[in-house]
Amino acid sequence: MTTNTHIVAPRALQALDDHEPMISPASLRELVPLTDDAADLVRRARRSIREVLDGTDDRLLVIVGPCSIHDHDSALDYADHLAALARQLSDDLVVVMRAYFEKARTAAGWPGLSTVPALDGTPDPMHGFRLARSIMAKIAQRGLPVGTEWLHLLSPSYFGDLTAWGCIGARTVEGQTHRQLASGLTMPVGMKNRTDGCVQSAVNAVMVAEQGHAIIDIDPHGRVTIRRTTGNRHCHLVLRGGADGPNYHPAAVKEARRLLRSASLPERVVIDASHGNSGKDHNRQAAVARDLAQQIADGDEAIRGVMLESFLLPGRQQPAPGRALVHGQSVTDSCLSWPATAEILAELSQASAARRRAPGGQVSRRVRTEAVSITDSPAERAVGLVDTGLFDTYMVYERNGIWTVAGGVQATVALDATRVHRDEQSWDWKSRPLRALGDALAGLPMPRWTAYGWIAFEAGQPGQSGELARLIVPQVEVRISTDTALITCADSHIRHAVRRALAADLPARPTGSVTVDLSTDRDWYCDAVTAAVQEIRSGGLQKVILSRRVPLASTVDISSTYLRGRAANTPARSFLIKMGGITAAGFCPETVLEAGADRIVSTQPLAGTRALGADAQENLRLRQELLSDPKELVEHTLSVQVACEELRRVCILDSVAAHELLSVKERGTVQHLASRVSGRLSGDHNAWDALEAVYPGVTASGIPKVAARDYIVRTEPTPRGLYAGAVLTASSDGTLDAGLALRTIFEKDGHQWLRAGAGIIAESRPEREYEETCEKLRSVAPHLVPADQP
Repeated sequence: MTTNTHIVAPRALQALDDHEPMISPASLRELVPLTDDAADLVRRARRSIREVLDGTDDRLLVIVGPCSIHDHDSALDYADHLAALARQLSDDLVVVMRAYFEKARTAAGWPGLSTVPALDGTPDPMHGFRLARSIMAKIAQRGLPVGTEWLHLLSPSYFGDLTAWGCIGARTVEGQTHRQLASGLTMPVGMKNRTDGCVQSAVNAVMVAEQGHAIIDIDPHGRVTIRRTTGNRHCHLVLRGGADGPNYHPAAVKEARRLLRSASLPERVVIDASHGNSGKDHNRQAAVARDLAQQIADGDEAIRGVMLESFLLPGRQQPAPGRALVHGQSVTDSCLSWPATAEILAELSQASAARRRAPGGQVSRRVRTEAVSITDSPAERAVGLVDTGLFDTYMVYERNGIWTVAGGVQATVALDATRVHRDEQSWDWKSRPLRALGDALAGLPMPRWTAYGWIAFEAGQPGQSGELARLIVPQVEVRISTDTALITCADSHIRHAVRRALAADLPARPTGSVTVDLSTDRDWYCDAVTAAVQEIRSGGLQKVILSRRVPLASTVDISSTYLRGRAANTPARSFLIKMGGITAAGFCPETVLEAGADRIVSTQPLAGTRALGADAQENLRLRQELLSDPKELVEHTLSVQVACEELRRVCILDSVAAHELLSVKERGTVQHLASRVSGRLSGDHNAWDALEAVYPGVTASGIPKVAARDYIVRTEPTPRGLYAGAVLTASSDGTLDAGLALRTIFEKDGHQWLRAGAGIIAESRPEREYEETCEKLRSVAPHLVPADQP
């Protein structure tokens, strides 16, 4: 045993000497950060590429650029040329710059800038990764999306946030690890056919990547982890020819479609005009591209994209010691020159426009996104846009510093006590009304959608009348950030009208304020709290939230109130809505549910309240009191326990956990105890199942929830409607975001009112609970703007 130890130990030490630390993804991103503008570009480009692949955007995807990037200056010189032309052709082409930093080799050869940045064969991944990321970031800052091949399995952790389109190459497409890698990437990924020309292997790769997997990965800090992917439905076939000849001609495209159809995959292809399709002859690329342009112009809808290898100068050069490199010429495969590239892109643009023309001579409408520079604050621009009267129905939704305006109606889904309605259709819902809403949206005749709307507190509760939920898919979405508005719309007239409205001067806002008597029903509320405490002590309930409604005697300008109130509040979400007979503006203190495309869902119960004012010392005293008050701690802990139990119904059991436990969130005139509970959806459950599980929010209903809702209906004089319900947005990719509709001004049928409640447990004191409702009402009441002043 001793002898073996002496033999093994030196070998182990020698192996350790061969290792050196690598910078973590998080550290590299700090050194070379992604700017907000570049991040927004990547998001928009990914969306455009997905829409091209889905067929909802009828432009042509073109991935064009050097075979490989070998130096900083020539890459950015090329990017400057391409960015200018891409803007000119954007009506017909979605242009992505090919930026390849890793080269798969059949035999020996330069492996790419990311690991060998100096071309002399000296490996230096630390410098190479930083240089590659820097080049990608600068390309994105020029307004040009980036596409790259994923060769090293860890590369997406370092460059994925900068990448709009990815590719799994011909030499790695059969590898299970690369297929599984693609399943967890957030950008569309092309799968190339093998070097021998076999297309079935790439079709198989698409099939595998559409499924979820568990893969070995690293986290942002470089730690080895197990990551569970959810599948990538925007993987697609790339035809690149092979040893058995080209596969860009119509017969080959037809055969590729057959293979995709047999695998129950979308019949869409991107065709690489280089490699096996051109015999690696850059001059042949032009002929292949023109042949593809003719197929596209003739109406072939399966060809969604074209790839080209292009640089500033034609051909290639062979690096040699002591010889200066020619600026803008490839060091790997031969490339088209820039003049030839510009000519080909113009021809592809014309082909895309020709394909768009329908048989009757009409031009089909497609969704377009355009960016507009704005002045003034995002909130002011959002409210100013809806106040123009362009939309009879609209919703403004603020999330993470971005205001989205959803205006006009493309499709509607609504819910009442027994039926769900989708445009002109309706049918009974059974025991799961919110899942029925989600299923109705999923059945819309459009591949991609984002819906906006509201759900009443009483949704799904027996014996209710009237409309209990309404969501719309809007005609236009406008995402407004600090200095940019992104307008997404298929109707050019609406798009132009929105652009004009965003450029116009903002009108003057009404001044003055409205005084509200917050004590109109003090006696009733205190009596109701006393009765609720007795009910709780008798064992019927553990907790119930009772609210009171405060009518407004003077008419209030809701839009101006939203702006004034938002300036004074710090909400988790905010909204301004006019939809289904309801107008409202509010400042959500918490989210009912947040669901991502990665199937992670979370809810944020807030329970336990103290006032928040201008006196910092008093605020601190009240904060400490809040954190030590047994009544508030019990109330909050009960809410967190319920949230955990509810998510376990739809999530993998061991994934459900509480985070940020007993933190304090400041929300306008109050501060709350807050926690977050999250989990990963299990089986066939989706975001709507999770919303159903936690709805209505425990912090606005009670425990047990069914009994508390029944008690609320019996006790409160008027239905809550939107109060303590949700305003939400949901998308076809599985994402959902629902804010709890509290701290809100409401208007319906000519009446306006405020509403607030407090959580009641056995230890509650009526006067304190009443004062809590006043504290919450003061988040809105001081900011009411009269409607009758110019």
